[in-house]
Amino acid sequence: SAAASLSSEVTFASLAHGGEAVGRLADGRVIFVPGGAPGDRARVEVVSRPSTRSDRFETFVREVVLDEVE
Repeated sequence: SAAASLSSEVTFASLAHGGEAVGRLADGRVIFVPGGAPGDRARVEVVSRPSTRSDRFETFVREVVLDEVE
């Protein structure tokens, strides 16, 4: 089956140990994005595609557009 795409607005709440911004999608999934900081807002496109295991999907962030904070 084909890949499914979801666009979402995310506000990053914290930084992970490796320095990536941590945010949560509306459906509860957690995402990690390099270059973000706590309080940053972003529009993200998340893509899910079938995995090599028939019962799972691979999910990755395809695009992140950070909002400018003045």
